[in-house]
Amino acid sequence: MTTDINNKRPACYVPWVTRYDWGNGNISPCCEFDPNMKINITENMSLEDSFDHPKMKALRTQLLTCDKNDIDALPSGCNQCKVFEKAGAGSMRQGITQVVEDAERYSSYKFNPDEFKLLWLDYRESNLCNFSCKMCSEDLSSTHAKIRGLYGKTGIIKNPHNLQMYLDRLDEVKYVQFLGGEPVLTDSMYIILKEIRKRNLQHNIDMNITTNGSLLHRNNDNLLELFEGFRNVQIAISIDATGDQHDYWRHKGTWNIVWKNIREIEKWAHSQNGANMKIRTAIAWPNAYAARKTFDIFADKLNNGKVFHQWNLVNIPRGLSLKHLPQDILDDLVIWWENYPVVAEMFKNVISNPSMKELMWAKKDIFKRHDAWHGNSFVEAFPEFEDFYNNIEDM
Repeated sequence: MTTDINNKRPACYVPWVTRYDWGNGNISPCCEFDPNMKINITENMSLEDSFDHPKMKALRTQLLTCDKNDIDALPSGCNQCKVFEKAGAGSMRQGITQVVEDAERYSSYKFNPDEFKLLWLDYRESNLCNFSCKMCSEDLSSTHAKIRGLYGKTGIIKNPHNLQMYLDRLDEVKYVQFLGGEPVLTDSMYIILKEIRKRNLQHNIDMNITTNGSLLHRNNDNLLELFEGFRNVQIAISIDATGDQHDYWRHKGTWNIVWKNIREIEKWAHSQNGANMKIRTAIAWPNAYAARKTFDIFADKLNNGKVFHQWNLVNIPRGLSLKHLPQDILDDLVIWWENYPVVAEMFKNVISNPSMKELMWAKKDIFKRHDAWHGNSFVEAFPEFEDFYNNIEDM
């Protein structure tokens, strides 16, 4: 029995237009969906088979029947989008909706609730990454995996899904998203870009890459040259702090090259029609003060239509959530961020609910483990949280 396609519009289009491949082969509707609710598989699964998987079918039913205007009515796996939208930050749901609306407006695509079309390509080849960002995990960073002693000497896990099934559907694609791991290190990104260019499809496709900003070349491939000619290009660089605090939070000794590449990307964006640079800042309790400098250094660049700034909250791992801060620190952060009223309001709305169990886990499993690996110190990098950190009980 089919669904009445004339009257049904889902609260989110994700399971109809994309699929998120984890580096280890597990799949989710999208990269923001609750990782605890992913579909565990160990071998290739076609796009059609995943569309018809019982968990995906159940999600589609929920999205078709819930109130799309009520953010709280979204399924439980969509909590990230709920949090982002309530905080005034952009969400995956909003981005997907825009892609679908544009496809219906400017192409022959028409949404059909009984049909999968690959409008949004998001293939993750592996967890290969040269950074060890504190809020990340071994499934998304091979460096994290090496720190934890997982996945052999390299820490790399590879996606068993066949890239060719994505390449076969490039004619459907309206938006390509490259993330990782670190996508600039992966073969699949270059294969996809070169195949798109070979078939002269780039003029019909919007492209987004989220990168740590440490690399603009691989072997003989120049990243910026491969991006030329796409309908729209957004290069998003993840910057959660600057200087020594960036080096601690994301990866030791990397800020100078990242800052150099940011300036090169900005210059390139100004030379290209439809190209822009986005700075993405994820706010957790450790960088709650430090993140403001990221906002400050880009504040004078945001009025030219070529540089944008997006922020979101770190909710996973839970030990890094803002809720762990005591009320007096949250109150101080409201004042600290007063020049950025939306962010200040977000801190004002955070409900203090510290969990010593989660904080102890973060101190041992993230900070102490990484400090031992890198030979650095949390309290030296974030002295503003020295008392708070030292008061977290050791396990």
